[in-house]
Amino acid sequence: VMGWPGLGPLLLEAILAQRVISMQYHSLESRRQKLYTVHPSRLIHVQGGLYLIAFVPAYAEVRTFAVERISIVSVQETTFEPIAELDTDPFKNSLGVHRGGLTRKVQLRFHPQITPLVKERTWHASQQFKDRTDGSTVMTLDVTDDYALRNWILGFGRFVKVLAPAQLVKWTEDELDAARQQYESGGVAVDSDVQ
Repeated sequence: VMGWPGLGPLLLEAILAQRVISMQYHSLESRRQKLYTVHPSRLIHVQGGLYLIAFVPAYAEVRTFAVERISIVSVQETTFEPIAELDTDPFKNSLGVHRGGLTRKVQLRFHPQITPLVKERTWHASQQFKDRTDGSTVMTLDVTDDYALRNWILGFGRFVKVLAPAQLVKWTEDELDAARQQYESGGVAVDSDVQ
């Protein structure tokens, strides 16, 4: 089967029947199409995307695949025995769709202007707040330091300050410096098609 819109039911059927699948997958990491043979275990809808969690025998590990990057799927006659029961929440340590990795204590100070907005939502099960006398709040999270966390932090712009861990503070400073350099004179040329 080609094309991602109709893949959900096909993948779900393969999961339920414990059938091996072969699929063409566009890997963002390697920037190319790769052929995978996998043992599909679960489909999960997270942050507006559909993800396939599957055991990859060639790597002897469980991986997560964005369904929209699967271009061709072939369900095999071969069946498989699941190697182990997956955690009920495979992304529990991340703010996104990332699995694994050690958790770190992350501390962020939010500006008083957005403190009410930040506090009204559950961003992660581990979140804790400590209000400060100036109206700001310090949020503490126990999460993996992954792309999802870093992207989320940058989304708050000047209204958040990373307090810990030290390597995340340094990364944030470097990332903001690199972003600022794009606006300095003599920076990257602007595409003439953008108005």
